Order: sequence, then C-alpha cells, then structure tokens
Amino acid sequence: MSFLSQETFEASTPAGVEETTAPGAGAAASSRNNGDFADLLEKLNEKRTTAREDCLRELIAGLRSYTFVDQAIANRESVFSSLVGLLRRSRETEGVLCAEALGMMMLLIGPEEDEIFNLVRAPLEFVITRGQSERMRIEATRALALGSFICNTEEERTLAHLAFFEALFTGESEGGRASEELKAAGVDAWSLLFTVAPRGYNTHESRALLLENFLHLLDASSADLRVAAGEAIALLREHWRQEGLAVHDVSADEEEVVDSIVDRLQDMAREGSKRMSRKDKKAQRASFREICSAVVDGQRPEEVISYRTRSFRLTSWVKMKQVEALRDCLQGGFLTALAQNTVIHDIFDLDPTAFDVPVERSVVAKNSELGRWRTTTRSRNRRSREKAKHHFTEEGEDA
Repeated sequence: MSFLSQETFEASTPAGVEETTAPGAGAAASSRNNGDFADLLEKLNEKRTTAREDCLRELIAGLRSYTFVDQAIANRESVFSSLVGLLRRSRETEGVLCAEALGMMMLLIGPEEDEIFNLVRAPLEFVITRGQSERMRIEATRALALGSFICNTEEERTLAHLAFFEALFTGESEGGRASEELKAAGVDAWSLLFTVAPRGYNTHESRALLLENFLHLLDASSADLRVAAGEAIALLREHWRQEGLAVHDVSADEEEVVDSIVDRLQDMAREGSKRMSRKDKKAQRASFREICSAVVDGQRPEEVISYRTRSFRLTSWVKMKQVEALRDCLQGGFLTALAQNTVIHDIFDLDPTAFDVPVERSVVAKNSELGRWRTTTRSRNRRSREKAKHHFTEEGEDA
C-alpha cells in the first residue's frame, strides 16, 4: 500500500544508536504479555460495566504502548467480535472506549482487510446515525473514517463513506441534527477519506456544493468546526491544483463561491469575534493565516515531526490530515507507532530500518500510559481489599 510519494516526506540521517534486551528477557516478557492479554479478553465479558471499562482502558493503553500488539493481532477475530458485541449494547463511556479500541485495532491489522471492516462498519454507522450519546457518535465517526482509510479496498465503499460524512456535517444525515462538535468530526473524517478518493470524484456541481457547505461552516460558533472547514477547503484547493484544474474548468458558480471564501478567510486571518477570548483570537488568526496562504497563494503547510535524532517534514495538506487522524487515534503512542507500525511506514513510504528501536519491549515504563493505568488500578484494588478486610474484622468483633 502506498498512498503517498516520498517527495515531501523527508528524513534526516539515521542516528546509529544501538539498544539491546537482556538475554531471556524478551521470551519472559512475551509469555507474561500472552497471559495478561488472555486475562484481558476474559474480562471483556465481565458483568460489571466499570470492570469492562477498566479492561478497555488497559487494552487501549497496551495497544498504544505496543505491549499487546502481537497478541491482539494474533487474536484479532476474538478481539473484534468482543468489541463489536460490547459496542452494540454499550452506554456512553463504555461505547466511547469500544470505538476507540476498534480504531486502534483497524490501524494495527492494516490494509486489505475488507472482511473485518465490514464486520465493524454497520455497528459504527448505526452509532453515528442513531446513537444517543454525542461522545459515542464522535468517537465512532473517527473510528469509521480510519477503518475505511486503512482497511477498505472498495472504491464504491470509499465514495459511500465520503457521502455519509458529508451528510453528517451538512445536517442531512439519517440521524438528523448534529452538534457542531460532531460536524467537526464529520469534516475531519471526510477530509481523511478525500486524501484517497478515486479520481474523478469531484464534478463541477459537487465542487460548488462542497465549497458552499464549507463556506457556511466557517461561520460556526465552534472553533474546531471553523478550522476543520478551513483545512478541508485548503485540501480541496491543493488537490485541484495538483490535478491541473485550469481557469476555464471552473464554473461561474464555483468562482463566485471561491471569491466569498477568500474574503471570509482573509477576514478570519486578521481578526476574530468579539465573543472570543484573546487567546482564541490569536489561535484563530494563526490557523487561518496558514489556510489563507494555501487557498490564495498555493503555499504549502509545513510541520516537522521529530523522533529521537530523526526528523520528518510534512509539506502537504494530504499528509497533514492523515497524520492528524493517526495522532487522534494513537495520542501518546504516536511516536512509538511511527517507529514500529508497518502500516504507517507504508502510508508514508518510510524505511522501517531507519528507526533505531529495541527488537522487543521487555518492561513497561512507569510513566507510560499503561504503567500509570496499572499503578492506579493496583492502588484501587489495594484500597478495596483493605476495606473488605476491615469490614470483615468489624463483623467478627460484633459477633
């Protein structure tokens, strides 16, 4: 799988740092992790909701820290089946965690996994359109977009999901009215899939309609939605320039909408609403200066991602939107995945041998997400045991 060329994703020279694992430590860690993961799968069937939520948190932390990745992939059918089953009957917190875990798992299993994607697609779509919890709908939107981006190989399915997310942020979804936070997630989901949209996706009519919708969203009260819409416009303009869209190819309706968008972006790059704080105004100006430069002048965005002594430069909106989706999914585990995840290497055409990482991770760092979770859980369990012991002692004295 190769979504991108290597032209604008550059790496510095390798660091050449060697790291080793103590003899026998890798095998012992692998055996311990196998046992821990088997326990996790069992705990997903717990009757208590709080126990299942704790289990999901540990699963997500273990996937992000790459503690359970091999075990999760080896048992992927069981993992996906359990997560989908929980998602169908979950309430807010558990449902959010299920969707988050599903997104992580789809990133890990990689491309050309249509069978598994079709297993999770319908439940996620149902949550997005029919779910009662706004947080669940937002997380399900992110998971569905990432799954379609990574696992799906059917062009018709990609086109269907582009239309699905467009309906979400235009208010035409089957689920009816969506909050601005959900619309922002919908715009970001649409933008991610647009980076791999089939050629010929946009016609004159659809281009003009998309631009009108994004122009309308630039006046939203949510800063996240305004920025998402602005970045989507920049992504569209970048794509059309690369496709060599000439002036005579632009319809009169399109030209009029583009002029309105340029005026609006320039206003937003200079000032902000009186209702906004000084900090928010500053953030909006910075975001929209970059967006305005891209739309008006064709200037490329630029971001440098550093890992140890290596650095990577992103210089296109395609790459920026793809990395943004990966960061949302991986959060604190992004750099770990950047070094070890072969799916990410394929997406960005990276050489996996350029990363100096240990062959096996034998110890969970105390300050890692999984390490902090385990510390908190152990403390909570210790307090519960002490409370039960104290209660038992008091009953004995009363007798």
